[in-house]
Amino acid sequence: MQDNRDFKTPLTRPSPMGRKLKAIMDGFSKRSNLEPDEYYYNEDGYIVFTEKYLLKRGYCCQNGCKHCPYGFDKNKGRIDKKGR
Repeated sequence: MQDNRDFKTPLTRPSPMGRKLKAIMDGFSKRSNLEPDEYYYNEDGYIVFTEKYLLKRGYCCQNGCKHCPYGFDKNKGRIDKKGR
């Protein structure tokens, strides 16, 4: 039986693909020297970068990150300056 799910399958499901993807992401965090307070897994199992990590990275990726410190508005498609 072939597993045809894509990479967006939530990691919380007990499946071989989910365990494999979680192992890949855990390896990514170790190779990228991420601190525990720079990311977390949401309830769907996706990795979420914190404001601390996004500031450390040093630029806005314009993907509409949940904790974007640069004020990017995905709906407007531009960076709206935050009061910082």
